[in-house]
Amino acid sequence: MKKILKNWKMKIKSNLLVKLAKVRKENRYLKEKLAEEVIEKRKIIDEITKKQEEIRRLSLEVKMRRYFATNKELTLLLNDMTKSRVKCSCGHSVLIPTRKDKTICSWCGNYVFRNKQDEFKYRFKENLLKEKRLGKWNLKILKKQMKQ
Repeated sequence: MKKILKNWKMKIKSNLLVKLAKVRKENRYLKEKLAEEVIEKRKIIDEITKKQEEIRRLSLEVKMRRYFATNKELTLLLNDMTKSRVKCSCGHSVLIPTRKDKTICSWCGNYVFRNKQDEFKYRFKENLLKEKRLGKWNLKILKKQMKQ
């Protein structure tokens, strides 16, 4: 009887081990299949994003073509835009629109001026308004302050 039980236990164990091996093999196969599907989906997503970027670029080019007849005009405009880049005192480079003399730096919040003359005009005007509010409307004093 003991031999029969031992044989029966051994058969059950061997059957379980065989089933376990089959399940592991199937599990590996499913993992590989899933990995292949993920790789394929990533490739598809990459292709879609590349196409979207190309569409955006082409639509921007079409929009620019509406306003500019030739590539020469477009390059001139882009060159103009690069000329209006100015370094702020914090070290950040700021793009000033072509029709404005100053803008606010996005990093430090200070005004960035296109040139020293515009900065002087702004500071002088601010000091005039400040003195007018305080009632010290004296140009000689203001000029001395501006020289300092």
